[in-house]
Order: sequence, then structure tokens, then C-alpha cells
Amino acid sequence: MSPAFFLLLGLQGAIASPANCAQSTRAEVVAAVVDAERAFGEARPLRITGAAERARVALPCVGARMLPEEVGGTMRLFAYDAFVQRDLPKARLWLEASRVAEPSYSIPLTVLPEGHPLRLAFDEAAPKDRERVVVRAPKGGTVWVDGHQVDDVALGRPSLVQVVSGQGVYTGLQPDGGAPDDLLPAEASGSSPAFKPVLAVGVSGSLLAAEDVSRVYAGPQVRAHVPLWGVLHAEAVLGLPLTVGAAGAGSTGGVYGLPSVQVGLVGRARGEVVPWGGADLLVLLDDDGPVLGGAVAAGVDVPLGAIRLAPELRASWVGSPLVGVGVGVAFGG
Repeated sequence: MSPAFFLLLGLQGAIASPANCAQSTRAEVVAAVVDAERAFGEARPLRITGAAERARVALPCVGARMLPEEVGGTMRLFAYDAFVQRDLPKARLWLEASRVAEPSYSIPLTVLPEGHPLRLAFDEAAPKDRERVVVRAPKGGTVWVDGHQVDDVALGRPSLVQVVSGQGVYTGLQPDGGAPDDLLPAEASGSSPAFKPVLAVGVSGSLLAAEDVSRVYAGPQVRAHVPLWGVLHAEAVLGLPLTVGAAGAGSTGGVYGLPSVQVGLVGRARGEVVPWGGADLLVLLDDDGPVLGGAVAAGVDVPLGAIRLAPELRASWVGSPLVGVGVGVAFGG
């Protein structure tokens, strides 16, 4: 799920800098966690709320990767805060996130005694199998979610996302799950579609193996792929293959065309190099009029500077087999 075009955009503005975050460190977040645990054991809700607020302010400015136990403690801090705010469902989600970060942790009895509703919630907050979205990393960088190096983040529960690169460390607390829009792949964020239309212009050569004679055709071809849903695209192909007929008995020779139109569906993969394949309805026009047939096609679009090299292979049936190979340049996608 991590194609090469998942390049991080806008990270420089999100990275903690000494000018904006001079006083915020990882230790400050850890101190807030310790303070909240003591306050919870002492039943002092205002201290818990204050510790949670300090952690929220400090987290975006943490300029170092947080360890799993630090992330787990941070998640529990926000669970304590949600509990004193009388939001037990939200507290359960924070506790689930804490157990993802630190699976072996057990809350001390000095913080939560036996029978306490939040301890029961912690025991029941086993990590769930949730839908996930990819987080894109900068070149040479790494993504850490809830203290662990992964490339995706869960939806529906809180997460702590960190991106470590040569520019520094981005730290983002996601109370409702998912990842910040500027860290999502294009297809996951609402800012741009997963795919864009592709137009390829080139030439193709075809061999028509009829019963009485085989002919080779060559000519220009235009192909368009338009996104429909997910990886599924509509395909339209217009070709004008030509051949030269020799003069003979009953024939004056000359140039013959075999205009064709193909319409169908193809699937396109994601990535820098994009393989695709699909099937079409084929209509071609020969000397006797329109002929209906079917075709299957496969190809690959390969980056070549600002454009893409677009070779393809097509196999058709129009009463006789028709096999073609094409190459062109593609734009868009």
C-alpha cells in the first residue's frame, strides 16, 4: 500500500522548530503523564485536566521520536481526562490506543484500584481490527504510529503519528483517528482524486489472420482512460490502422484502412509505473461494413520525464484473430 508517489507535501510547516517550540520537549509530555497518574490516584480531577492540556500543547512541538511506553502513557493520560469529563466511551478509545502502543502494560492499583470502572474499561479495551489508511513519508524518512514503525494508521480511535526525516520530526495527535490531511495519500484525502484521466497518443501495428489471407496493419492510435470508481476506469480507443494491398487479379492494389473503435473497462494500478489491463467491445469498419468483436488489452505507463512511455498489447476477435502491439506517450494520470 506505499507507492513512490506518496511524497510528503507541506511537512516543513508542520515540523517543530526551535523558534516556535523552544520550551516543549518529550520530557514535558512524560511529566504531564506522571502528574496525571498521581492526580488520578489522589482523586484530583482539575490536576488531571491541567496535565492533559499541557500535553496537548506540548505534543506538536516534540522534536524527537516518542517510545511506545511514552505514547502509551500519553494515551492513558487522555483517557483519565475523558473519564473525569464523564465521557467513558471516549476514555475506552484512548485506552484501546494505549494498549496498541504498549500491549504488555498493566495499570498499577495505586492509580486504578480493583473494581474501578476505568480499570474494567482498560481490561475490555483490547485493540480492534480497524480500517486503516496509509501515511506517506518523505524520501528517506520513516513513519511511526503509536510508537511503532508502520506505514498506516487506524480509523475510529485516537492515534499519535510521527514522521521522522532529515528536516526533523513531525508529531501529530489525532483524537479521532486517521492522519492529518497533509500526511495522507492523494486518494485518501479530500483535496484531490485518486486518479486523473489519462490520454495516450501513439502508433500501433496489427496482424489480422483471416482464413483466406493475413494482413499487417499499422497506423495512429489514441487511447483515453477515465476514472470511474477505485482502480476501475472507462477506456476508449480510436485507431486507424492502414495496410497496402498488392495489385493482382481483380485488384488494383492501394492503401486500405481498418478504422476501429474500442470501448470498455480497465483496471489501473497505483504507483509511478502503472500497469493496467481490461476488456473492450470492438467495432471496426472493413470493406463489407461494420464488424463487432471483443478485445482484451494490457499495458504499462512508465515515467519518462513530464510524460509517460505507454506500450500496450491487444488481442481481439472479429471473426478472425487480430493481434496488435502499440506504443505511445501518455499524459495525465
